[in-house]
Amino acid sequence: MEFTFRKALIACSLSLLLISPVSVSMAKTSIILEECTDGTDAQALSVCTALIESGKSSSGIASPDLLAQAHYARGRALLRDGKSDEAMLDFVAAVKLNPQYYQAYNYQANINSDRGDYREAINLYTKALAINPEYGDGYYNRGRNYAFIHELELSIADQTEAIRIWPEDYQAYNSRGVQHSDLGNYDLAEADFIQSISINPNYSYTHNNRGRNFQLQGLFEQSIPHYLRAVEIDPEYDNAYYGLGLAYGSTNKLEQALDNYTNAIQFRNDYANAYFNRSLVLEGLGNLSGSISDMKEALRLDPSDAEAKVELKRLMSL
Repeated sequence: MEFTFRKALIACSLSLLLISPVSVSMAKTSIILEECTDGTDAQALSVCTALIESGKSSSGIASPDLLAQAHYARGRALLRDGKSDEAMLDFVAAVKLNPQYYQAYNYQANINSDRGDYREAINLYTKALAINPEYGDGYYNRGRNYAFIHELELSIADQTEAIRIWPEDYQAYNSRGVQHSDLGNYDLAEADFIQSISINPNYSYTHNNRGRNFQLQGLFEQSIPHYLRAVEIDPEYDNAYYGLGLAYGSTNKLEQALDNYTNAIQFRNDYANAYFNRSLVLEGLGNLSGSISDMKEALRLDPSDAEAKVELKRLMSL
């Protein structure tokens, strides 16, 4: 392990912090806090926890702001370790110690979004933005959550703000393009996708969504190069393979459609729509038993799919 003066200082300061919190100067506490943010997750957890525990003693030297930062840093480490419930407690504690900590609100919102509670996520992103109206990530994230609940105009407005704050935000261009596409504003969507790609040519999501934009217009041949570029960048991109399956199937290239639906299923084995569409392709290729098997699997994965029920009954009657 590389030995540096800074690492030695951190180690000594941490030892003193555990033994006698008052022995550690504010300057050294700040250095310890850097380790919470810049170290490994294991280091962040141990160092931030020590700093937080020191704050509970009557002789603790850490200010509420530093303790808030320690909770925030530990929360991020816990989140990277998949412990979202524990992370949430730290982000809540960070805001309690420092009510202006808008980044902590952002992470609380992210956790709620991952849980599918999009409206609560929107509420928390809004709190972050009330504290810092120039917080680009807040607009981008809130915009995505508006899209999840199909409030597309509000999503577009937020992504536009994100782009205003950071004109190089290729993810915001991509997200806004998707919403334009879903609203049927295909030319506006194409302009956003082109801009996103000009900033980051290797962002596979934009290439996929650009292909989808052409597909929604019935321009299947034009969609294919964009899906191909997406899987070139990310060879395990299930949605792009699915898009290729749709495009090839719609242009009666059934063998190529079969291959791409199979790829989509390989990388996402619960992809009900891919099983459904591959079933129809297999029927077109004369493989009735394979078609029935795939339709059964599509229905097993999504028992509420009324169309799959109808198709399975039809296939079973052949």
